[in-house]
Amino acid sequence: MSFKHIFLTGNNDVLKQEVITTLTQNENYAGFCIRPFKINDQPKGMYLHNYQSIKENDIPISITLNQETIMIPHVFDSVVCPILEESLTSDLPIIVMDNLHLHHIESIPFLELFNECLYSDHHIISSIDSIKNEFGALIIASKESCFIEVNEQNCEAIKQNLKQIVSSWHE
Repeated sequence: MSFKHIFLTGNNDVLKQEVITTLTQNENYAGFCIRPFKINDQPKGMYLHNYQSIKENDIPISITLNQETIMIPHVFDSVVCPILEESLTSDLPIIVMDNLHLHHIESIPFLELFNECLYSDHHIISSIDSIKNEFGALIIASKESCFIEVNEQNCEAIKQNLKQIVSSWHE
């Protein structure tokens, strides 16, 4: 069975990133990834890296203060939404949205563009923290997505199986 979109779940962000890296090897894709930044080996927040060419890149989207994540206001509206708009108009077949901690996102424009991505001709490969929120409901409602929990025991098998699905997207 083939799916239009792949959403990776699980507690290990490194393994999910490893699967996405394997799936996007030798592929053309748009989108973004969200990664932690550290100072003196201490987590200090998250930054966003755009896979497409833009004037600015590697933009902070949150800070960590006393072990609490604080989102930078309007960053999804002003940075991520333009990336998704550009991704939707591109000829690139895959949109990567890596490491979405959806419980931190309160942007209605992002929610609308995310939904538009689900129903576009593009394929989505994403890692998400949970499907138990409004984003999970949108994904489930699209009926074209698979959710796969990645862990140390199944990571290699998942990479092989999903690589076949991604290959089928070119047929």
